[in-house]
Amino acid sequence: MTINYLVYTNNKSPFVKTITEVFEREIDDYNTSATSKDFLGSLELTPNNFEYR
Repeated sequence: MTINYLVYTNNKSPFVKTITEVFEREIDDYNTSATSKDFLGSLELTPNNFEYR
């Protein structure tokens, strides 16, 4: 839930390193993985749109 809230934060830069580490872990469940991808996608640090395949 916290990562979801961070998507709407104006100053995301302090959280990029931590969320990137969460995103790169393979042991997390789908919800954590999806929200970290949304966060990084909002900064265009990872592809996260319907055109990307």
